[in-house]
Amino acid sequence: MKRWLMLAMILLAGSSARAQENYGTVSIYGRVSAAFQMEPVQEAGAVSAEVSVYSEGQDRVRIDIQPAAQGQGGGSREVLVWVMLRTNASSYRLQAAQLGGSGLRVSFGAPHSSGQRVHPNAARDFSSPLETVLSEQEQVAASGSRISLRGRFTSPDNALLVPVRVVLNPEDGFGTSSVRLSLGN
Repeated sequence: MKRWLMLAMILLAGSSARAQENYGTVSIYGRVSAAFQMEPVQEAGAVSAEVSVYSEGQDRVRIDIQPAAQGQGGGSREVLVWVMLRTNASSYRLQAAQLGGSGLRVSFGAPHSSGQRVHPNAARDFSSPLETVLSEQEQVAASGSRISLRGRFTSPDNALLVPVRVVLNPEDGFGTSSVRLSLGN
């Protein structure tokens, strides 16, 4: 009996030693997926227009503009909205389309860095024509290189702040005009 017990203990010890030999380390390599975020930061519409800005998911913003009637402030046809852009992709495109109204024009001012986690070239590499006349089809209105070096979508110091100027068509009267901005690559 003692022999069997001794043999069983040797076999168990050997099998556990072999099981330990099968342990190893696993290394996972890969890249972080490109992430895009755009959100309204503040808006400064003309006194004679009502401006509403909506996030439509992580990478889209819709701007609705309702001009005031002639007797209610002169009927200014221009609105300024600020948006915050974040992406860790090597490059991005900012597209624009008109959803309501006609002959809308959009232009982008010089972007400002929000802090230390913004790539040093992000503001310099931001490129946009002087003004883009919009249509119902999305078109590239601005582009640039990587913005965020680190952080998350809630980090206050890894984004570009971009002023967006929308000019309405005077022939549209006082109906609501809408613009959609989309961020992607």
